[in-house]
Amino acid sequence: MGFKLGIFIIGTILVAADASNWGYVHEKGPNHWADLFPDACSGQHQSPIDIKSKQTVYDPTLKDIVVFYDPPLPGSKFYVHNNGHSIQVNTEGKFYVSNGGLPNIYSTAQFHFHWGHKNHHGSEHTIDGEASPIEMHIVNWNSDKYSSIAEAAVEPAGLAVLGILFEVTNVDNPAFTPLVNVLKHVRDPDKKIKTEIPAVSMRTFLPKATNMYYRYNGSLTTPGCFESVIWTVYYMKQTISRRQLHVFRQVLKPTHHRKKRSAHHRESKGERHFFQELGIENNNFAKARLRRQLEEKVEASVHDSHNSGVAVEEPAPEMPAENTTHEHTDNHKHHHDHNQNGGSGHTSKPEPVNTGGKTNNHEATMSNVEKVRKMLVNNYRPVQPLNGRIVYRSFPFFGEPIPSDIEVVYLDTDGSQNQKGYRDYENSAPAIRVISLVTMVCSIIISKLL
Repeated sequence: MGFKLGIFIIGTILVAADASNWGYVHEKGPNHWADLFPDACSGQHQSPIDIKSKQTVYDPTLKDIVVFYDPPLPGSKFYVHNNGHSIQVNTEGKFYVSNGGLPNIYSTAQFHFHWGHKNHHGSEHTIDGEASPIEMHIVNWNSDKYSSIAEAAVEPAGLAVLGILFEVTNVDNPAFTPLVNVLKHVRDPDKKIKTEIPAVSMRTFLPKATNMYYRYNGSLTTPGCFESVIWTVYYMKQTISRRQLHVFRQVLKPTHHRKKRSAHHRESKGERHFFQELGIENNNFAKARLRRQLEEKVEASVHDSHNSGVAVEEPAPEMPAENTTHEHTDNHKHHHDHNQNGGSGHTSKPEPVNTGGKTNNHEATMSNVEKVRKMLVNNYRPVQPLNGRIVYRSFPFFGEPIPSDIEVVYLDTDGSQNQKGYRDYENSAPAIRVISLVTMVCSIIISKLL
C-alpha cells in the first residue's frame, strides 16, 4: 500500500509530467484520465462529488469560517494569469481562513474557476444532481503545520478548498468586474502574461450565509489529484451575469492546445501546470524541495514494503502522459459532453489544425467550430464516486431534531440571518402568548367601537 502511494505521488509529478496528453475532451479527457494515469487520480476519496442533500449529516460544530485580513493588509496583490486549463488568480500578501471545523489556520494561495459552454453544466460539484454554469475554488494550505503549499499539498488535511457555485443573472456582479475586465489580456497562456488587479478580502467572493455549507474530505480535481483536501462547498450561490460568463467562455484560445515549446525544455507542460496550481512556478527552491519530499516518500514506502515482506514491483520504464484525473462512474446527464467511448483502442489525436489538405466540409466545420468550442470552454472534471464517505452540513433542515443548547441560524428571504438558541425561543414563549392575548382584546374593542 505504501509503495503504491509512493508511485501515485512520484508518477504524477516527476514522471507522468514528462508528457502533455491530458485535457478535457476526447481521448485526453477526464473519462480517460484513470486509464492514462492508473497510479494517480484513481483513489477512493476523489473530488468532485455529487452532494445528495438528504444523505448529508448535520454537524452543529461546523461554525462560520473566519476569513481575514478584511480589508487586506497594505501591499497585498492579486495576479491574474491563464494556465492553459483555467483562469487563476495568485495572491501576494497575508490572506487566511480558519475556524469552521478546520484544524488549523490556512493561508490562501490562489483561486481559479471551472466552467462549461452551457448553463446546465460547468461546475465540478453538483447538488442533488444539478450543476451550475461555473464554480470558483479558493485554495488554502495549512500554514500552521507546513512551510509551503508544496509540502502541504501531499499531506492529509494539508489543503482546504472553498467551493462556490454560481447562478446566472442579467446584472453584472461588481465583485468580479475587475477580473472580467482583464481577461482579454490573458487569452494566450503561452505568452505567460500576468495582470494585476486590486486585492480585496476573500469574503468579497463568498455567497450570502457563509455559515451554510457542506463539508467532506476529498482531493484536488486536477493532476495530481492528491487526497489532501478538506472541502467546503457553500449551500448558497454567488451570481454572475450572462455577459461576465460569456467572457470566461471565450478566454481560452486554441494555441494552448498546441505544442509550441521546444522538446528540450526542462519542465514539461504538465509539471509547469502543477507548479502553477501551487503558485510556486517561479520558486526554484520550493520546486526542488517538493521533488525531494516526494522522492523521500517513495523511498520510505519502498523501505516499509520490504520490511513487511510485501513484494514490490518495479515501475514500468514508460509512464503515461501528464494529467492524472479519474473518470466519473455515474451517469449524470449534465456532465456528458465528454467522449463516452472507451479509450483502450484509440490513440491520442492531434488537435484540429488547418494543413491545407482537402477535407470533407462537414468534418472541417466540426473540427474548427464545435469541437474547438467545446474544447475551450468545458474545463470541469465529472463527479466521482463517494465510496462510503460522509458529507456533513453546517445547517439543520426544517423540522430536524436539534439539541436544546445548539444555536440555530434562520435565513430570511432577503438573505439576512437571525440567530437564536432553542432555549431563547422557549423562554420567550410566555411573553409571546401575553402579547397575542393583548392584541386580540384590542382588536375586539376596536371592532365594537367602530
